[in-house]
This record gives sequence, C-alpha cells and structure tokens, in this order.
Amino acid sequence: FLGVAISIISLAKILEYLFEKNELLVWAFFFGLILSSIYYVGKMVKSWNMISYSSLIVGTSIAVIIAFLKPSSENDAIWYLFICGIVAVSSMILPGLSGSYVLILMGNYHLIMLQSVSDPFNHFDVLLPVVGGAIIGFFLLSHGISYILKKHYDATISLLTGFVIGSLIIIWPWKNAGKTIIGRNGEEKIISYQWNLPDPTDSSTIYALILIFIGIITVWAIEKSGSLISSNH
Repeated sequence: FLGVAISIISLAKILEYLFEKNELLVWAFFFGLILSSIYYVGKMVKSWNMISYSSLIVGTSIAVIIAFLKPSSENDAIWYLFICGIVAVSSMILPGLSGSYVLILMGNYHLIMLQSVSDPFNHFDVLLPVVGGAIIGFFLLSHGISYILKKHYDATISLLTGFVIGSLIIIWPWKNAGKTIIGRNGEEKIISYQWNLPDPTDSSTIYALILIFIGIITVWAIEKSGSLISSNH
C-alpha cells in the first residue's frame, strides 16, 4: 500500500502532464504493457480445455462490454466514494480491468485521481473514504480470489486472461473523443471514443509503435528479473 501511495502521488502530476502533451504515446506504452501481459497471464493456465476457453471468452466479453459503458456523473457523497474505493482496488487486483477506467465509468476519476491525489492535504474528505473502501475491498477480494483459485484454478486464470485481452480496446492508442459532456465544474468529459487504425504516413505512428515495443520489453524484463530472483532463493 505504501508503494502504491507513493507511486500514485508521484505520478499523478507527471501523467497529467504527459497526457496533455501527447496522449497517443502514453496509451501506446500502456498498450505494450498490457499486450505483453497476455502471454504471462495465459501461460499460468495448466490445461486449456473447454472450460478454460469458455472462461477466456467470458472474460474478454466482460472487459469489452465495460469499455462501451456510458460513464456516470461525478458524485462526492461519502458512501459513493467508499464504493469507488472498493470497486477501483478490486479492478486493480484483477489483471486486465483498469482501476482508472472503472473510476471514469463511475464518474469520479477527475475528482479522485487528478484533483484529490494531486493535492491530498486539501482533499482528505475525498481520499479518506476512498482509501477505506480500497483497504476493505483489497482484503475481501484477495481472500475471494484465493478461495476460487484453489477450487477452479484454470477457469479463473483463463477468465483473467480474457480480462487482459478485452482491456486492449480500452487503451487502444489510436482513438479520438466521440461524445463529450460538460461536468458540474464546467469541464469537458469524454463519454465515448471513436477507434481508428494507425496512419502509416504519420510520424507519430512510428513513435507509438516504438513505445509499444518498449512496453513489451519492460514487462519481459520485469518477469525475467523476477524469475532470476526466485531461482536464486
């Protein structure tokens, strides 16, 4: 939790800046990270059979459906912030489901991740219920997943692999804002996207492909280092 807190606080301003400067390249790097993760999550399945493939399809379908859901409006009620914490940390534990995207769907991404995290000392009233919900959600879901993995290991892992595959549409780099609405604070909020194919004549496409490759290599390097550490112990 300390590592998560430090990374969120330290990266909040940086990510906000990078998204404003070049959103395409940021999404491209994230796309590479998730794309590479499909292999490492999928290879944990011990036996691919009818149940495993069915779970894979279900997981992919759920993630794709989430991508097309219409976001809710912002809500700063304590009970709703508490639920946001539970749902967000749950999606963070499950590979392929973006905690940030879930907060967007719930309408509170800007309130929590940009306004409150960037200035935590003036937004304790927002962060405290979110953190409380996250802690409770973390322990409840971790025990639940542990139980399910013992009973239905392959089906669970293949379901999570489907989540990872389906989430690729959420972070597809080449997309434009579709419908937008004006929030309570007068800020424009995107509620849908238009997905496009990369333009091979655009120089930014080359940079995006390079960053996708870097994202893939990053996950490979982390997995490799983790395997070496495990073998040494």
